[in-house]
Amino acid sequence: MGNYTAPILTAVLVFPVLAAVITLPYMLVQYKRFGAIPRLRTLIVYSFALYMMTTYFLVILPLPDREEVAAMTGSRTQLIPFQFVRDFIRESSFDLSEPSTWIGTLKEGVFLQPFCNLLMFVPLGIYLRYYFRLGLKKTVLFSFLWSLFFELTQLTGLYGIYPRSYRLFDVDDLMVNTLGGVCGYFAAALCMKLLPSRKEIDEQAVRLSDRVTLPRRLTAVLVDWFVIGGAVSIASAFGLWLLHGDALHTGVLSYLLIIFCYFVLLPLRTGGYTIGKRLVNIRLVHEDGRTPELKDYLIRYGILYGVIVPAPFYFLILFGLLASFGGIGALAGIILLMAVGIWLLAFCLRMCLAMFRHRSEFWYERVSHVRNRNALGEKMSVEFPLRGKMTPARESGRYAHRKA
Repeated sequence: MGNYTAPILTAVLVFPVLAAVITLPYMLVQYKRFGAIPRLRTLIVYSFALYMMTTYFLVILPLPDREEVAAMTGSRTQLIPFQFVRDFIRESSFDLSEPSTWIGTLKEGVFLQPFCNLLMFVPLGIYLRYYFRLGLKKTVLFSFLWSLFFELTQLTGLYGIYPRSYRLFDVDDLMVNTLGGVCGYFAAALCMKLLPSRKEIDEQAVRLSDRVTLPRRLTAVLVDWFVIGGAVSIASAFGLWLLHGDALHTGVLSYLLIIFCYFVLLPLRTGGYTIGKRLVNIRLVHEDGRTPELKDYLIRYGILYGVIVPAPFYFLILFGLLASFGGIGALAGIILLMAVGIWLLAFCLRMCLAMFRHRSEFWYERVSHVRNRNALGEKMSVEFPLRGKMTPARESGRYAHRKA
């Protein structure tokens, strides 16, 4: 069983890396389409990714040495259908008239190999029918193609990395794997009774979309700063900096210019959108429903990027200057330093709590009276009609769905 447990353990250890890579694209797609991400959908999608990685590792691992593979002289293909049945009859200790041999046969390789090949594809059939909503014919096709991909991976020596194949291309594996997918298709009927359907999951996401959660906002922030970082890198590469002087002043002025252009002028021009907010379907509005004005953006982002975000740097600067103070000045500096530290700790705690709440409003939003609002349009409510009664359309032309 070590040939199976080692690849599975490897997949579990590597999966966090894959999860880190796919998380931002996954969140962008979900927020763009539905405006919310139900936990069940996330569990299904990430478990499917883990399953696909595990099956792939089961096929290619353990990796042998190139010299060992080059010295192999055995057959590369097995093209006789149902050869595994002949091998079982010839090599197993199974005797139908002797019940004492039945349990022992289950531990023999001639049984375990085809059985595990079948079992490996059962989850694929369940996912294809339950979540991807494929019929039996498409389930058979995709199961066969996924198995064929595995066999070609083995036949090509891991796409040419090895001088020849180090595992056998077996036509029986194609048949047994495909049969496993079919078994999973019929087993999915139980999941469809116990779990909400894909359509119900989509409808739940639409109902929750009116809640502009902190993860949704943070996704937009990540995209915005990715765009800003790319623009700054391009500008630096082409020498487009027009500001001159020492590094500190140039850096501060560049930071303020970027914040003003991207977070003030851009939303002012687009009606409350940055690139990140557009991708996750949220926009900035004044609390009275109108589009914010220049002063509103200046207050909001002046506090956010002029006070809150640079606060750790202010803390470090104040800590560095503390040694030069004396007497009452030193005492005042210590008190101020403690106040800044407590405020930073409280703000971080507030951020953590907001991750688990449906509403995430911060004090700089209350001061500026500028809020984030769901910007999904009428198309979503038509594509996924809700069972509950819809509220009247807002003045902005957007629709608010009944909360779950």
